[in-house]
Amino acid sequence: MGYVTRYPTEPDDPSWPEYNLEDCADTEEDQPVQGIKLKPEGSDGLPPLVLGTGTFNNIYDTSANVTGDHFLRITRLALRYGINAFDTAPHYHPSEIVLGKALKALRPEYPRESYQIITKTGKYSPMRVDHDLSEKMIRLCVERSLKRFETDYLDVVYLHDVEFNSSLNPPAGNHTLALSDPATAEAYGLAPGNESKIWGDGDQRILDAMSVLRELKKEGKIKHIGFSAYPLPTLLRLSLLVLHTAPFEPVDIIQTYSHQNLQNMGLAAYLPEFRTRAKVGTVMNASPLNMGLLTTSGPPDWHPAPKELRECVNEAKEIVKAFGVQLGEGGQRSVKIEDLAVSFGMRDLGIDVQGSAPPVVVGCGTLSQVHQAVASFIAVKDPKDKAKDEQLRALEQQVRDHIESRGFKDWSWESPQPGT
Repeated sequence: MGYVTRYPTEPDDPSWPEYNLEDCADTEEDQPVQGIKLKPEGSDGLPPLVLGTGTFNNIYDTSANVTGDHFLRITRLALRYGINAFDTAPHYHPSEIVLGKALKALRPEYPRESYQIITKTGKYSPMRVDHDLSEKMIRLCVERSLKRFETDYLDVVYLHDVEFNSSLNPPAGNHTLALSDPATAEAYGLAPGNESKIWGDGDQRILDAMSVLRELKKEGKIKHIGFSAYPLPTLLRLSLLVLHTAPFEPVDIIQTYSHQNLQNMGLAAYLPEFRTRAKVGTVMNASPLNMGLLTTSGPPDWHPAPKELRECVNEAKEIVKAFGVQLGEGGQRSVKIEDLAVSFGMRDLGIDVQGSAPPVVVGCGTLSQVHQAVASFIAVKDPKDKAKDEQLRALEQQVRDHIESRGFKDWSWESPQPGT
């Protein structure tokens, strides 16, 4: 592509093209379904669905044209639906640039204050060595994000994938055991009395980085700060560490991914701990498709799921295929694994929430995926066809039972992966 940038010390290519809205297609597919407009459900002002723009690059689709109007149209459709928050990161390069250009083109209709920008800092490649939480890099990264979005503030900035710096991370397995088994809780650093324990230099780097983000927050450049990570025990342990370390302020917002889906719904178990024990302001739930694992086409080659888990999910796809539930007007097509996964990921799932359910970050690479995400959300929250909803729930349970029979129910892989 020619646009790859890692560290914020490397300048962006100045020749990156601007979007021209006048030349942008605006077809029937670009219009939201009439009468559907999502609204914020919590005090944080976030909509129930957040558009994940990790797809605004060539990571998932090597043929994606990031300089055409494709992603501009996706951004516009999201805003038309009321999905007015966008999750991105420098690591998803060139996602920040593409999203920034799209929002700039849409500014006459959607001014800066009408949407929220959620981005990240500290991760510049999949390798542990390229997770830099130094003050210099954090400040340079935030300034670069401000420039890319042509704004003077960012709504949220996470320390990206903090497990790559964390001094203590869990091995692969069912991480919900740490909430019921004292020995597992002790091993994961979650035993009562360990809340303020610094397990090594990595933990200190994270605390120091949070101090830098607090300063940027005081300077008005960031509204909310926090961190993202895959392992739920790591997220909880570090949230507790921040709360129990001077200045004893809870984390504003955290995000996990691939932990509220057909294969793994560990977030349901951890959510009360985040809210009551760690006093986290907002918990974000990303990737109901488990980073592409729960799709018909399957995950990208770099996906961390082991061979056995991939085989288990392929067997689940056959169960879905054989079930025969029909979706769409007049039953035009059979349900696919991604339809089932998106719907399941948007259910409250019996979580005893305080306030609203966690916003769901959905990565959409096509206009149809935006429509489908909204349709799934509406169908789950207010099902019009009760019989079809009962069929879908039965199919969800059948898939979950199969995954459990293979030993992968609520199973999390190790992160970082060994050797990174």
